[in-house]
Amino acid sequence: MPKVIETLLPGCLVFEAFSAGDARGSFCKPFSSSWGSSFGSFAAKEFFYSTSARGVLRGMHLQTGNAAHAKIVFCIEGEILDVVLDLRQNAGFGASKACRLSASNRLAILVPPGLAHGFLTLSESATVGYLVTTPHDPTQDTGVRWNSFGFAWPPVGTVSSRDANLPELDDFPPQPETHIP
Repeated sequence: MPKVIETLLPGCLVFEAFSAGDARGSFCKPFSSSWGSSFGSFAAKEFFYSTSARGVLRGMHLQTGNAAHAKIVFCIEGEILDVVLDLRQNAGFGASKACRLSASNRLAILVPPGLAHGFLTLSESATVGYLVTTPHDPTQDTGVRWNSFGFAWPPVGTVSSRDANLPELDDFPPQPETHIP
């Protein structure tokens, strides 16, 4: 079972991935279906990763509708500032929280449906892995502009044109409450 370190927002858990090391190097397991109720009914459908240079900001992204998913995010190489934004139609709409994920601290985040996710690369480069509970659907892929919800980001270098043109928080419709698919 993973050790839950912190609850950032309701249902959004920061946990310590299982790790071991010896003279050969290290081993890290950021998810196991045997962990049971800690992650609800989390069943990974896709795995992907991105590699980004220092100062790159990716986000704030989420899938909506039938493609809404939970994700487990972890840093394979380097260090990032990971940020989540609550877009669920509840009292927490617009709340944001952050934590540092790195290859050395072996922390991971469970992001439930209805939260947007993004990160800023703090190290020279970073590789970030994602496990998601639904296949990516480009027609349901959306998000909120990174600088529209009052989060105090460190200096940002590169933002894609797509992310720079996402709607502002004030223009984004609250998302229905859903459970981990």
